[in-house]
Amino acid sequence: MVRLAAAPLIALVLIGAPASAQSPSRPGPWALDVRGVTGPVPEQTVFYPTLDRTALIPGRGFGLDLGVHVYLLNLGAARLGIGADLFYVRARTKPLAPAPVGGSGTITTSPGQTVEVDLRMLAPRVSFNFGSPAGWSYLSAGFGATDVVTRTSGVSPGRRQSSRLDTMNAGGGARWFFKSHLAFGFDVRLHHIGAGTVEAPAPLVATPSMRMLTVAVGLSIK
Repeated sequence: MVRLAAAPLIALVLIGAPASAQSPSRPGPWALDVRGVTGPVPEQTVFYPTLDRTALIPGRGFGLDLGVHVYLLNLGAARLGIGADLFYVRARTKPLAPAPVGGSGTITTSPGQTVEVDLRMLAPRVSFNFGSPAGWSYLSAGFGATDVVTRTSGVSPGRRQSSRLDTMNAGGGARWFFKSHLAFGFDVRLHHIGAGTVEAPAPLVATPSMRMLTVAVGLSIK
């Protein structure tokens, strides 16, 4: 079974080695990415502490995508790369207006509830890159992990954190080098986040699986 599993990898290496020797002008040899990213955040209430009636659950967040990638060998027209990106997305909402509460002729106001979400995704991946050192496009996929931390303040302050959520990712993008070592690039990626649990803080509560599409734009260096 081990030999059968290793056979495709050995074949890819044997195919890629001659191509690498014949075509030195290929993507790489490495790239670092610093990009701004936007994507949705969980809207399921199970991820959140107790929510007040004034609370607004965030729908989308913004943050950073930091990546590092190296390019190993040629496979036909493509160059094989491996690497990982760390996505950090934050979202925050505030109540629209103080809510009147009370009775018997007395009216006071509630400060409402602010809701914050931090979403972190580690996305290792294998990529197939097409182009030259001056610029290349790529398709990639991999398997990593996500965690979600939510906080509320004002009315009913609280905090919840998810377990590590297994996450598959797939997507693509491109880099264009306008200077010898500096490029503009983008990445569009679909993340399938698996089911898990959150601290309730009493017994653990199950969370559903989710799909999230992130879009990142920024700079790369090599």
